[in-house]
Amino acid sequence: MKKNALLINIKGVEWKVKLQSNSVFVRNHGANTYGVVYPYDREIYFNKSHLSLEIIRHELYHSLLHSLDMEFTDGIPADALEEICATAYANNGLALQEAEDRIINFILGDKS
Repeated sequence: MKKNALLINIKGVEWKVKLQSNSVFVRNHGANTYGVVYPYDREIYFNKSHLSLEIIRHELYHSLLHSLDMEFTDGIPADALEEICATAYANNGLALQEAEDRIINFILGDKS
């Protein structure tokens, strides 16, 4: 029996990852995105019909910033925000790689 959710840990914060069919995803999250992060619920949703490594990495990056309590960036100039984000990634890339690997195995049906 395939699990319907995966628990991952990013910088000490537990996130629930769920894959949804296109119809369920669109009904619950809208048609203009293929992945979504709900930071206060610590949940990440992906549309099974439109998965890509780029989408997985994009949503994991959002999750990393929320795990580091960096989600509020209003008013930060774009060049400063880019530097902050690059530093966050550089210092936490391994945590994201481990989460990415677990999500890919989950998608492929690995039971581990």
